Amino acid sequence: MRKVATGSKLALALCMVAALATSVLAEPSVELKAAKAIVKHEAVDPQTEFAVGDTVFVWSKLLGLKDKTATHVWKKDGKEVWRMDHTVKNNSYRTYSKRRSIKAGAWSVEVLDDTGKSLGELSFTVK
Repeated sequence: MRKVATGSKLALALCMVAALATSVLAEPSVELKAAKAIVKHEAVDPQTEFAVGDTVFVWSKLLGLKDKTATHVWKKDGKEVWRMDHTVKNNSYRTYSKRRSIKAGAWSVEVLDDTGKSLGELSFTVK
């Protein structure tokens, strides 16, 4: 059995602590997609244009928000029409919100953290 030098153990431990601190202290972020379906926690065939009457799902992958709340804010033609809060259970967490029988217009969904800070926004059109 090979012995690892004490200096090597210390260097390995410091690298592990640095990696953990980076993942815990990283700025929260979000990835967003709009689609007509969600399968196995993923958006299927993401799109930027939908037809009147479609059901539109907005999928988000939230990073760095464990034990916090993220809010999907739906807007039509620049005006808020609905919001949904999501309790984030892990550092990497996927969730979605949806609108049924959607109406024509310029739509967007903004994701806010629990302080109201915008983490990202997705726009799409319904014709």
